[in-house]
Amino acid sequence: MSVIIYPQNSSLLLYKKQQRVQKRQQGAILVTSLIFLVVLTVLGLSGARTSLLEEKMSANFKDKNLAFQAAETALRAGENWMAAQSLVPEQDNSRVYQLNANDTTDKNWWWPNDSDIDVDNNGIPINIGLVNKSPRYIIEKQLFIPDSLNVGHSNPSGQYIHRVTAFSVGGTNNTSSLLQSTYLKRYNE
Repeated sequence: MSVIIYPQNSSLLLYKKQQRVQKRQQGAILVTSLIFLVVLTVLGLSGARTSLLEEKMSANFKDKNLAFQAAETALRAGENWMAAQSLVPEQDNSRVYQLNANDTTDKNWWWPNDSDIDVDNNGIPINIGLVNKSPRYIIEKQLFIPDSLNVGHSNPSGQYIHRVTAFSVGGTNNTSSLLQSTYLKRYNE
């Protein structure tokens, strides 16, 4: 038979042992919580940066879409003007130009003075809201296609091909859109 001897102050010994363990671990929770806070801060900043980037992308998409819609409106206005003509439009007005006579891909050709005042600007403006400058269009005489290859003394009948070009900026001048369409029509001669 074995006898177990318990110290008289066993609870006191247990308390002292716990104090020694606590003294060794006193700064560990502080370091752990600081690391956890740093990780949460990095995640929060990353989320904010992503959110800002998405907002900029959304604004740019809206601006580009606005420029496209305005240019399409001007393009349709040019096509509607062509549809309303019963005679071949002459090149001496401000709407119809010789093909490739101008660099219509350059924004400075449309607005040489960088203003929306119609005095020195090229093309026909279309007044719509929401865009920084009025969208504009021009028409270029491209080609005549005769109905017959017979050469005679009279004017041959046939169809005319015109190119309609429209240009617009969006809500800012940083975004632009250029659209072109080819228009085929037989005129009364």
